[in-house]
Amino acid sequence: MQLPLNALRAFEVSARHLNFTRAALELHVTQTAVSQHVKNLEARIGAPLFRRLPRGAVFDSSLTMAEAVAQGAGVALLPVTMFSREVRQGRLVQPFGIATENGGYWLTRLKSKPEGVAMRAFRGWLLEAART
Repeated sequence: MQLPLNALRAFEVSARHLNFTRAALELHVTQTAVSQHVKNLEARIGAPLFRRLPRGAVFDSSLTMAEAVAQGAGVALLPVTMFSREVRQGRLVQPFGIATENGGYWLTRLKSKPEGVAMRAFRGWLLEAART
C-alpha cells in the first residue's frame, strides 16, 4: 500500500507536536490542510490515528494498540469506556470486568528499567485475574 507523502508528513509533525495548529505552522500550511491530510491518511489505512475532542485532536497510542489487537497482533490494556462499541461489536474482548475511571493511570515501564515493587504487584494481580 502506497501512502501519500504529504499525509505522512502531516501525521508525523502532528504527532510530534500533539497539535494540528503547531504542525501547520511548521509545515507552512493551514490547520485545516493538516487535519484533512491526517483524515485522508486515517481513511486510507482504515484506522483512527487521533481522537478528535472538542478542544482539538489528541494523538492516542491506545487507538493504535486497539487496532493492532483487533488485527490479531497481541493484547493491550485499554480504557473500556473508549472502546465499548468495539467490545459490543466483538472486535475487542474485555477478559475481566475491571476498568479504570476516567483520569486513572496504567502502570507501565521501559524494558530497559528494572521492575519495581508496584509493577510486580500489578503484574501478579493481572496474571491472577486473567486466570480466573
